Amino acid sequence: MALITRITRLFKADVHAIIDSIEEPASLLKQSVREMEDFIAKDERQLVSLVDQQQGIKKSTEELNKLMEHDEEELDLCFEDKNEDLARSIIKRKLERKQYKKIQGNKLISLDEKIDELTKNLTENKLSLESMRQKEEILIDGSKVFNSDAQTLMADIHVNQDDIDVAMLRERKKRRQS
Repeated sequence: MALITRITRLFKADVHAIIDSIEEPASLLKQSVREMEDFIAKDERQLVSLVDQQQGIKKSTEELNKLMEHDEEELDLCFEDKNEDLARSIIKRKLERKQYKKIQGNKLISLDEKIDELTKNLTENKLSLESMRQKEEILIDGSKVFNSDAQTLMADIHVNQDDIDVAMLRERKKRRQS
């Protein structure tokens, strides 16, 4: 079993090495840039969603605070009128709202942490993307320079028929001697 596993690994490694040598670095870099752009776009959409949630919680907390103020006014009226049954139901509602406010506060803290972390990651990823784009630019510019140099060099090279005939005679002579 171990022998088969080792042979399989060797075969896979050789196949991967061949594929790596066939693939163009520029194509791989372009693909990496596209993937990084997609990843950043996804993170930006997630950040917008988190910020929307954060704003929603802040707005609901403000409304909750107003309702709690209104509860206080109603409690004052109940105690002035000595209506303890009604005061109990308002106190119950006030306690429920307090608990809900606490839960919303915890959600807000969690969202703040997520937003901070995502913002930090986005900043780092954008810097990485910029670095990758610069490498891509250098690689593409370098290949353009190489291709233009090769074309210029090839344009300067002229092989005439006499050179071909002499080279042919030399090759024949080499083959006869061996």
